[in-house]
Amino acid sequence: MANALYDTWKQIKALEMTPPIHTFLSDTFTQNEGAVMAEDARYDYYKGTVPMAPFVVPGTGGKNMPREKFQTKDIGFPTIAPERTVNYDEYAMQRMFGEEIGGSLDPNSRLAKLKAQDLAFLRNAIAAREEWMTAQVLFTGRLDILEYLEGGQVVKASRAADYDFTNQYAPDKKWNESGADVYGDFMQMIDMVSEGNGSPDIAIFGVDVRSAILSDEKLLKLLDVRNGFFGRVEPDKPNYQKATQYVGTLSTGTELYCYTGKYRETMGGAEKLLIPKGKILLGGGKLLRKFYGPVAQVEKEGEDPKVYAAPQVPFRYSKAGSDSSMQRLTSRPMLVPYNVDAWAVGTVL
Repeated sequence: MANALYDTWKQIKALEMTPPIHTFLSDTFTQNEGAVMAEDARYDYYKGTVPMAPFVVPGTGGKNMPREKFQTKDIGFPTIAPERTVNYDEYAMQRMFGEEIGGSLDPNSRLAKLKAQDLAFLRNAIAAREEWMTAQVLFTGRLDILEYLEGGQVVKASRAADYDFTNQYAPDKKWNESGADVYGDFMQMIDMVSEGNGSPDIAIFGVDVRSAILSDEKLLKLLDVRNGFFGRVEPDKPNYQKATQYVGTLSTGTELYCYTGKYRETMGGAEKLLIPKGKILLGGGKLLRKFYGPVAQVEKEGEDPKVYAAPQVPFRYSKAGSDSSMQRLTSRPMLVPYNVDAWAVGTVL
């Protein structure tokens, strides 16, 4: 006869002892273009507007258009490979989280569930890293590839992809200072994005910038005008996902969102905000292309590595005579802008 307590528990989604993974930036601003097999992949990106085709005198042929605004970058794919080891005593000699006291699963069933939970954890860990990568490219215009030293407790930048991002905006007055022109600064950032051939559809910021926006009397007066559409505040509008809050819409159609997603760089490290303090990002969706590089792994002793072109490649390993097994998930994502002038970053606080 099945255990009633366990029957109820097994129908409930397994709880993870980690914070929820929020991927608002990656979902909004990246376009997944799949995996490639080439290790030395090259990608083009450009700055600003595309020049118009020139007029020529009939019969004189064409006019060459140089690629001055286009740049090609050799992308070295970084490798992300989180793994977890399952020891015998973790599934044979103790119950799992949520399992009835006294145990209700046999060791093999408990091992299968533990591996499923570990795989979900590894996927979430990779998603968290991709969200961090997205934030880095969007707010700095570059991506630092990190090395982990001393058991993962010390982090050092080993190489970087720099996309020559220059659309940085600094207002004359910070938004928490007297005399600040929040609405006017928004319009200047919107103009900066439009001049760069971007689409000023959305603005993302943290709690500190949200407080400055909602406490600006001049902006709130504009939002309160009934005879003209300067903008609106709609805090009850449904959000994209958790960790986001819709704040309002400007007259240009630019939607304002507060995002409170966090990350931890090292195991046991302090949580940090994905949106830097005092910063605001303004642009359109799908600003970045996301590619995945090839993954090579030796799956049996004495065999050559197998190479896979896939976003995530699993690998399980156990050694004869051992009481443990290892599960790894490898991914090699890289982000490349379409147009590095299609968004702007303001330092407003």
